[in-house]
Parts: sequence; structure tokens; C-alpha cells
Amino acid sequence: MTDTETLPIDKPDFDDFVKNEEEELDLEELVEPWYRYKKEDEENSLYPIFLGEMLNGRYLGEHKLGFRGGSTVWMAFDIQDKKNVALKVVRPGEWGVNEIRIQDEVKKIQDPSHLVTYIATLLPRDHRVLVFPLMGPCIDPIDLETIPVATRMSAAHKLLKTLANLHKAGIIHRALNERNCIWGMASLDGLSRSAKYKVLSRLLKQKIPSIVDLWKQGELASPIKVPWDICTEEFYLGDSGLSKKKKNQRSTHST
Repeated sequence: MTDTETLPIDKPDFDDFVKNEEEELDLEELVEPWYRYKKEDEENSLYPIFLGEMLNGRYLGEHKLGFRGGSTVWMAFDIQDKKNVALKVVRPGEWGVNEIRIQDEVKKIQDPSHLVTYIATLLPRDHRVLVFPLMGPCIDPIDLETIPVATRMSAAHKLLKTLANLHKAGIIHRALNERNCIWGMASLDGLSRSAKYKVLSRLLKQKIPSIVDLWKQGELASPIKVPWDICTEEFYLGDSGLSKKKKNQRSTHST
């Protein structure tokens, strides 16, 4: 039985709290602004998460993957299916609903195998959580220079083919950038939590400042940096939240 299965969720074995002001300043540069959790701005407020939290009685938060304007993303262990997943926690309102709606359209295209689409959804409080397969890192312009040309060409081919399939289905992605172009990653399923920390390293975290009147516990956590040696040559296009279905798709055959 793995560590993940035996450790209680309240045991302090999920990254490390900052120990001094220098570490606190280092962390501040890598995480979302703490004031994004204020209840006063409910429409734009983020959902507080802490490492070691169990969502929906099934998903155990183990690492922070990142954040962007309206969401945070976490690596979690699915205790039911015994696999690692990514949880995208979206701010309140129509954002999550719209993303699910367009992803349901995206799943219908001719070949969606290189698109990152949700596999389940949750609805804690007023926020929506989308569950995704765990993927590798997005494109890093610095690391890209060290990647073999053949690997880059293969990735470009998969990306262009995926975009072509979207366009054939009348869907415009509208968010094609380096953050949404994602490498594959070797599976971490079957590894204990301590083994996963050896691969991904332990990172810094701190409690969301008490100046924010939180309704539940939450942490600001440094996002992981996936080492290149566990990435694969598979390549995916993610974040369909801004994608749009053309209302009046014209036929490709002229009369």
C-alpha cells in the first residue's frame, strides 16, 4: 500500500511552509495575489485550497501546478481510481459553465486525442472544478532551444493537425500561446507521495494571510517545475475556455 493511501490528510507532509522573510518574498513572486481570495469581490474571488485537502471525498491535493487570471490548478491524487490528475478550480460565474460547454463541443471533433479535455467536474460552493488528465509542462522558450529539432517538428505537426480538426468542426481556439501548448509526461501513477516528491521536489507554501476573511482554510503554494527527463514527445493543446463555435459555418464547396 502506498504512502498516499495510508497518510492522513492532516499530516504535514505536503511541501514546506516558508521559514523566513526571504522565502516569503521568493514565494510571493510565484503565486497568485492573496487579495484574489477576498470575499468582498465574490465574482472574481478564487476558491481557497490547501495541500492535503480532500475535495469531493475523492481528490487529495498534493502539489500546485499553476494559476492564471480566473483559476488555480492543482495536482491531486484520485483515491478512487488510484491515479494522478489535475484540478482546475475556476472562479464563480459563467466561466466554468462556458468552458464545459465548449469542451463538450471540442470532444466531438474528428480526432481530439491531442486536446486536453476534462474527464469530470465538481461544484464546491459557487466554484466549478474541472478534472483533467495530468500533463507535463507548457512550452518554455528557453528549454525549447535544447530540444531536438525532430521533437519540435513532431510537436508542431500535432499542433497544426489539431488546429485543423478544430477549424473543420467550426471551432476557433482563440488562446493559442505557449502556456496552452503542453508536453506529455511519464505517468507517476503507482508512486508513493514521497517518491513523487523526489521526482518533482518539495516546494514552498504559506497560509493565505489572515487579513483575508476566509470562509475555509487556504494556502499560497509555489507551482512545480516538471523536469524534462520525465516529459514525453507527446504534445497537446489545452485550455479551450476561450474557444468559440462559429455560428454560421460556411461550406468549403463553392457554388
